[in-house]
Amino acid sequence: MVSSKEEIEHVHIVFLGGRNEHVDISLSEMDVTALHIITSDQYEKESKAHMDLMCKKHSIRQGTVQVVDDIFEQTAVQSLVAAVLRIVKHESELGVEDINWLVGITGGTQLMGAVGAYAANLVGGTPYYVSRKNEGSDFLTGGTTIMFPELGALNSLHEFKQKALRDLLERGSGTLVEVVEVGDDLFKLVRQLRTTGLIVVDEEEKQWRLTEIGKATIAVALEGPEGLVVQFEDKLVDEEEADPIDEIGECITIFKEVSDHNCHCPVASEALRIYGLTVRAELWSWEEQDYLLLRTYDSTTGEAKKLDSKHPLHSIFEEKRIVADMKTLVSKFLDWRFSFFLERAGISKKRIAALISADNPALLVGLLALVWMADKDLIPASDLKLGDSGVDR
Repeated sequence: MVSSKEEIEHVHIVFLGGRNEHVDISLSEMDVTALHIITSDQYEKESKAHMDLMCKKHSIRQGTVQVVDDIFEQTAVQSLVAAVLRIVKHESELGVEDINWLVGITGGTQLMGAVGAYAANLVGGTPYYVSRKNEGSDFLTGGTTIMFPELGALNSLHEFKQKALRDLLERGSGTLVEVVEVGDDLFKLVRQLRTTGLIVVDEEEKQWRLTEIGKATIAVALEGPEGLVVQFEDKLVDEEEADPIDEIGECITIFKEVSDHNCHCPVASEALRIYGLTVRAELWSWEEQDYLLLRTYDSTTGEAKKLDSKHPLHSIFEEKRIVADMKTLVSKFLDWRFSFFLERAGISKKRIAALISADNPALLVGLLALVWMADKDLIPASDLKLGDSGVDR
């Protein structure tokens, strides 16, 4: 099934052995823009022929066939991972930026399946398996594609209270309007679980539903102990205090402005539309000090609209504000969760270290503004750029 969203490239990496019927089944059911195959030298000829057939049948871009010649040797794992990285490099050289990696682990040896699951996590993708019924020694026609959530999906649920998880499990499905109106934990869960494959969203019907794996994952989370809650949100100015920014401050730069018209996440987009909000990442200055802010504005009037604690979206779009000096900025970039987020976006710790060493707060503040936006799912992680630091990803 060809992708309906041109801005996102749905790139499949399929591990292939002697049987290949499962490839046609998955490509018929899933979004797909391009296909790559990883196989052993024993099936190189058959895999290349099947690549040609599948790409013509499904009208998709033909990728590469990566051949591994040591599949039964101790070096097989390194060779298979190297094949995946060559595919990533190939797509990068084509200039593809926003990629949804999908890794098929049905075919090949058990080792190929294990490496495929690891590789999916490595590139921030989703592994999938085509389940088929047997009749004697052969398979029946057709099959079912099973999507697996990201490996960190279960751990990500531990930051939510069990009451919120039970409420989500009991609901099972609903409308995006309902999600926005209820707000708080329901909004956060639907938005976050969508990115890990536990929830699917129908953008046309504006509906959401838990997948079967999503239901099972939440059930496991409810049975285990609650994890340590890691606070990633910054505590801001007390809403009871008078805010001097609009009276004596000066907005120097607007790094990014997002409304329902250009929001990356359909759930957040619906929230912004219903409440008429625009979110901006800005650099302000007052009393000889610069501050980085994430603020909400009225989409109609353009005036700042701070959300009070009773607003359904208060905990999601609560104003963020930090001093934009090197000490504060560096502390943010050294935070473990922050570093993990950047690595998932393709920006390594080595690159961040080089950026910090440049001792230029302007470079850090611009990147931090975009990270705040991406963390809220307002923009895709692929939008994160290092600016003019001279440092590659």
